[in-house]
Order: sequence, then C-alpha cells, then structure tokens
Amino acid sequence: MLSNLSVGMPIDLLCYARDSLKVTMTRRFDTGDAYFESLKQQWIAGTRKVFRELPPLAL
Repeated sequence: MLSNLSVGMPIDLLCYARDSLKVTMTRRFDTGDAYFESLKQQWIAGTRKVFRELPPLAL
C-alpha cells in the first residue's frame, strides 16, 4: 500500500480453502487497527533489514 496511493483503508480480507469456494474467514482492517499496524511495522522493518544485509554488488 505504501507504493500505491490509490489503495487505502478499509481493507477487506476473505479466506477460503483451495478448490472449495467456501469462505472460512472474513476480516475488515480499518484505519488504526492494532493488528494491521503491527503487521505493517514488522513488514517495514523486515524489508529494511533484508536490503541492509544484501551483499555488495560485484562489478
């Protein structure tokens, strides 16, 4: 979402098992949702860590 300004809250999540088309879970993430904010911060931190740990580009 950080790279796509046209995407915003709320985010609706729907899950189903492969080949079943039976909904097993739904969830709406609204602005300020604690779980989503935690997930977002972990994603950002993990992405930064991966880039910091990349080996130098060999020429």
